[in-house]
Amino acid sequence: MRATSFPFALETVCIDTLDFDAVCVRLGLEVSRVRVITGQTWSKEVALVLASRVRGRRVEVLDDIDNTLAQHRSLAESNEGDASDVLVVGVGGGCVLDLAKYHACRLGAPYLAVPTIISNDGIASPIAILRGDDDQMASHSTTPPLATLIDRGVLERAPHAALVSGIGDVLSNRAAVLDWDLAIERGRATPNALARIMSRSAVQNVLGAPPNLRDDIFFERYIDAIVLSGLAMYISGDSRPCSGAEHLIAHAINRARPGRFAHGLLVGSIAPFVVWLHDRGDRSLWSLVRTLGLQVDFMRLVGATHDFASLMNAARRIRGDRFTVLDISSNEELEREYHRFVSAFSARQKRVGDASPHAAIS
Repeated sequence: MRATSFPFALETVCIDTLDFDAVCVRLGLEVSRVRVITGQTWSKEVALVLASRVRGRRVEVLDDIDNTLAQHRSLAESNEGDASDVLVVGVGGGCVLDLAKYHACRLGAPYLAVPTIISNDGIASPIAILRGDDDQMASHSTTPPLATLIDRGVLERAPHAALVSGIGDVLSNRAAVLDWDLAIERGRATPNALARIMSRSAVQNVLGAPPNLRDDIFFERYIDAIVLSGLAMYISGDSRPCSGAEHLIAHAINRARPGRFAHGLLVGSIAPFVVWLHDRGDRSLWSLVRTLGLQVDFMRLVGATHDFASLMNAARRIRGDRFTVLDISSNEELEREYHRFVSAFSARQKRVGDASPHAAIS
């Protein structure tokens, strides 16, 4: 097992009354500059309020964000002075936080995350997803933030679709752990018991509570689940605890139709099928997936860009060293099981009298 400590704190704050200096003292930060990276929508409003709470330090707010490696290089060139004297603060959703996290890591600067929406597990993970010079999205290793500042009032303003996406990302852990177990069994991955427990616990946290950020119980479970997922990846040293075949298929779909679908919505939609491939009797995700309205018949999202076999081939190529359930079956077998799964999911839905789920991905 990889021995490590957690360089991570979670604080519940109110941005409007935030004592920024006190936060820096608690975290042992001695910096003279604060570089705030944010978006151009309402996240910028939150960023400007936060910037106004900084005392005695030079503050710059950067809001023209496009989530690319090229932009990181541009920001790095514009940084003045010693990187250890600047604190990077990301204020926004997944794309903003990924760029801020990557930028801080490559600069060697401390980093704080202030999410305005939580649509994936990126607020605490060591992974940043950015668009490269080849125009493809790719994962990059970073370090988690020193702290994540949670303002519940801010998060409650986020669109419902962001909440659904975040839950979808957490639910995908169930499939990812099964793929991890399979890879360990075949000698293709290294186990980490604590990371596995944290990933599975994240899923259990969001099952059985109404998906509503205004519900106290669910809000706490949801935040804990997101943090557990991120830390599971950190202590395992890779994304294995939270990324398996469901992520590979989702990435293949996104490459075929870039920018069309939110990451969490896709992986959450595909996860029940991957779980089915491992264990047809495991239907633990089905009820919440229906409640969220996720489209498990994911081939309907692909359009004419791929048939089933070409999509599976593309998924296997995404990360060639990531051994998953896709590697132990032929495309014909996988397609046969896919149709069986969709049929069983639909039949179960009709038997229990559920309303047809709305297309959360459209």
